[in-house]
Amino acid sequence: MDIATQRKWDGAVRGYDLMNGFGPERRWEPWKRRLFSEMQGDVLFLAIGTGQDIQFFPPGQHITAIDISERMLDQARPRAEGYDGDLTLRHLDVHDHRLPGRDI
Repeated sequence: MDIATQRKWDGAVRGYDLMNGFGPERRWEPWKRRLFSEMQGDVLFLAIGTGQDIQFFPPGQHITAIDISERMLDQARPRAEGYDGDLTLRHLDVHDHRLPGRDI
């Protein structure tokens, strides 16, 4: 795991939603909904961050979402729990070559 990157995002979590939340999410909402509407099967979502994108996921999907920052995942958990489907959050580095139990 890239500890420097992990520390960077752990440190950014405090103001992340404030800086990247309401305005940008409203602006990108139509495109995100269109993009995410294509999700099907087993989905691996990289860099879930604080979970701002979860609101745009189509219901009923099986999604594993990863992030390098445990603190970001802590913020994402309430959003993940509200998702209408199977959404698992994992603390992993996208550059790791394997997810536990799966080759990627």
